[in-house]
Amino acid sequence: ILTGLIGTLAWTRRFDDTGLSVSVQFARDAAGLVYELIAPFGNTSPVARTLKSRTNLLNQLAYRTHSLEASVARLRTEQALPIGAAAPAQAFGGARVQFLMTPLGFLFELIEIHEVIHKFD
Repeated sequence: ILTGLIGTLAWTRRFDDTGLSVSVQFARDAAGLVYELIAPFGNTSPVARTLKSRTNLLNQLAYRTHSLEASVARLRTEQALPIGAAAPAQAFGGARVQFLMTPLGFLFELIEIHEVIHKFD
């Protein structure tokens, strides 16, 4: 479906992250834009609840940051609140990620990493 909407995509391998209870895979389009597809990994995954409700299926933007603490503090000034604690993510080589929700229900993912290098097929 994505190929029909976006065009030809190059894909990474799938990352099964037991710590975050998600499976993720990245795709890159011809312009270099990277998409992250997230699926539940286990019945307790927060993504499973989202899929069951069929709301917020395209629901977040992810940003790299050098400091989770500084970025979280900045987003808190806009009333975005952290969801849970920061945790390491396998898809980013163990770099910490933090999710925040805005008052309108939009999610931000912060990734504490300088540069992300994924291998695309």
